Amino acid sequence: AASTATIHAKWTANTYTITYNANGGTGTTANSSHTYDVAKALTSNGYSRTGYTFGGWATSKANADAGTVAYTNGQSVTNLSSTQGATVTLWAIWTPKSCTVNFNFDESDEGYGSKTGATTSVTATYGSAMTTVTPPTAKNGYAFMGYWDGADGSGTQYYKADGTSKRTWNKDTESATTLYAYYKKAEITGITFSPAAAEPGQTVTATATISPTPVAPT
Repeated sequence: AASTATIHAKWTANTYTITYNANGGTGTTANSSHTYDVAKALTSNGYSRTGYTFGGWATSKANADAGTVAYTNGQSVTNLSSTQGATVTLWAIWTPKSCTVNFNFDESDEGYGSKTGATTSVTATYGSAMTTVTPPTAKNGYAFMGYWDGADGSGTQYYKADGTSKRTWNKDTESATTLYAYYKKAEITGITFSPAAAEPGQTVTATATISPTPVAPT
């Protein structure tokens, strides 16, 4: 008598690899191997970037640079690809650090400036220009020159005398930071005579050039 045999198909789940692009960061993050229909956590981020915090993973560089998060750090994922042997690349998302910047105006009795009407603090973001501020009012024959990260004009200048940004914020911190007002005493930088050549007995006018422009004593 004839017999019937049943043959059953055997299916093996496809596997794929996820790689992790630092997108400007440094360090290492190991690739991870995944099996279709099996949930598995992404490799924990091992990258770092000066001035930035890690914000998750994106599916393209454009999305990463736009801050579009597809997956969080160490998230369990399933079926990022159905193709056997495929490689899926995830891109690190970086968020610039921000901090509060307070201004020291040198308001002691013998000081050279007053904070009346001036901006007292701003939020600074790594890699971005400083927010325009209202500068302090100089006094006692001095002129305001800007803000530095060290007292008496030492260190790095971040603000110009008109309250606009001198440079981008470059401190890798999220803690409050202080910038210091710097004042400079006016000095005579040149003298001109009119007329330049005079006859005996002729009146000559002397004009002094003073820099920076001083503020009258109070």
